[in-house]
Amino acid sequence: MTSARLVTGSPVFKPERALFDRFDFGRHAVFSYARHGFIQLFRYLRARRDGHPGRLLFPNYMCHEVTGALRNCGFEIDFYPVDENFDIQVPELGAKLSDSGRDLLACVVFQPYGHVGRDLDEVQKLCDGQGVQVVEDCAHVPFPHVLESGLRPRWRVYTLRKTYPLPYGAAVTWAGSAGRFEDFSAGLPANRGGALRFLLRWVLREQIKRAVLASSIPVTRKYVDLSLDPLKEFDRPSRLLSAFLARSDVETVVQSRRRNLDAYRKLAPLFARWAQPFGFAPGVDIPYQYLLVLRQGFRPEEVAGGLLKLGVPAVTGLAIEDQVLMSLPPEHAFRRLVALPIHQDLSSSHFEKIEEALNVFNADLA
Repeated sequence: MTSARLVTGSPVFKPERALFDRFDFGRHAVFSYARHGFIQLFRYLRARRDGHPGRLLFPNYMCHEVTGALRNCGFEIDFYPVDENFDIQVPELGAKLSDSGRDLLACVVFQPYGHVGRDLDEVQKLCDGQGVQVVEDCAHVPFPHVLESGLRPRWRVYTLRKTYPLPYGAAVTWAGSAGRFEDFSAGLPANRGGALRFLLRWVLREQIKRAVLASSIPVTRKYVDLSLDPLKEFDRPSRLLSAFLARSDVETVVQSRRRNLDAYRKLAPLFARWAQPFGFAPGVDIPYQYLLVLRQGFRPEEVAGGLLKLGVPAVTGLAIEDQVLMSLPPEHAFRRLVALPIHQDLSSSHFEKIEEALNVFNADLA
């Protein structure tokens, strides 16, 4: 069996059986961040088509860290439009594919927040008709789950740290013959040691920091450190150790996140004044976060900051490129996103805390 390799940037861990088998990583190429996986994958695809210009097509909400890293490595980036529900505007994509023709190396299709887009079978047909390879960005999908979406990509890129409470981690998977994966992985620089120790040192450091901040020793905190939440399931090192000992199963992760979506739906009246919950499809989508579209007049930074002060790990939405953001009208939904945690380790005590915080937040608005 081909061992996975860890490359580029700070390591997660070596592919040693003691840890690797626990998380079913199997025959996958493992990277520190998804952008490094994309870089190595597209370098490989470009090398197989000698002299190809290396143009890539991404959805317009793609994270600027990924597209920026690819530009720095000599790839040309173009965007296709999606609507406010993250569904691809198929006619516009078709026009992009027709204009670019054979110059495109790959078209990346993302499943944002674990939402399965519509008409993805049509997207696949369009790309096949132009000879453009589809790469599925599964950053918000639990690894190694495959969404039933109508896509038939050979390559998928996952972000492990968005499934498991790891400090880093991403994986590139290949759905075709073993020989092609061997060809891809043979060109990756292997990690040579110290990575497992790195992970364990990180766990120990976080636990020591937790103990220090819980003591009477004065510590200056530049930001809210969510790993210090008194409920241990918000504490990443504890979650990682629990997952390691229990051998987390991806289908358990999927079902837990769907159950947590139902728990959030019961809290919907508490959001009604200032946000509209995103319309995840029950039993189809696998929410990565509970996504809220703020009503006009509410600022994402202020809402997320207010919830953070109350102990709820809220974050603002998309980290899209400035040029894309500037092209969106002020009222566009992508400018008004706040997300709440929905991961598989949330318990009823967490939802009690979230409900309490939302009541306080709403009272402060009154």
